[in-house]
Amino acid sequence: MKKERYFKVLDENGKSYRSDNNITWSLPTNNNDGTWTPGEWMPDVKGELVLGVNGYHVVTQSQLVQWLGLRIFEVEVGPEVICDKNKSVARTCRLLREYTNWNEKVARLFACDCAERVLHIFEWAFPGEDAPRRAIEIARRYVNGKPTHEELYELYTVQKEIEYIEIHIPNEIPHAFAGYTDAVWAAARAAEGTVIYMEWGDKMCDLITATASYAIRAIKIAGGNYLASAEADWQARHLLKMLEG
Repeated sequence: MKKERYFKVLDENGKSYRSDNNITWSLPTNNNDGTWTPGEWMPDVKGELVLGVNGYHVVTQSQLVQWLGLRIFEVEVGPEVICDKNKSVARTCRLLREYTNWNEKVARLFACDCAERVLHIFEWAFPGEDAPRRAIEIARRYVNGKPTHEELYELYTVQKEIEYIEIHIPNEIPHAFAGYTDAVWAAARAAEGTVIYMEWGDKMCDLITATASYAIRAIKIAGGNYLASAEADWQARHLLKMLEG
């Protein structure tokens, strides 16, 4: 049986975002040869472990996309850990290494990849409307550097186009596709989520998570729970692949 992998998301100062945000974490050290020296084992949490309340908040690979932040670490947990669908807590754990290549570029490209996989849902209903596809293409174009004023204006324009489409989808979508109205809307919203021209920070991480979530929602409505589960699994594997370079 494959051993579960765990991760911890911290802010730029090495602090938690969640219920254990007052904890000072023992961070791993990046050695000159590229290896990592793990941080110290964290003191055992007293009392009963309670999800989101008492324990060290960690996430599995499948949960990581839902909890993105500025710094991502691989974690080794002690023998006592409890999980539900969305989160996990451990009595003790230690940070093994940081994914130092997790940055604005990787985050933006991950959002683009997630949104691109559900474009067909939107374009099936609106084959002549290219605003969502253009949004993703524009986002990919300037991901390697600071956007020019022209690119920012283009992003702003295509974002407004998508916002207009999202508002009018219930009225404009062909009757034959009416059952997929929400799926089409979610696919458009995923594409819009790639149009991010704010500074790299917590808010952007929240938008990346939302974009991935809209993509899964589009799949779920259009194709059912099984395909949505498969898409969530793809996102988790794809994110880890990007983190590991």
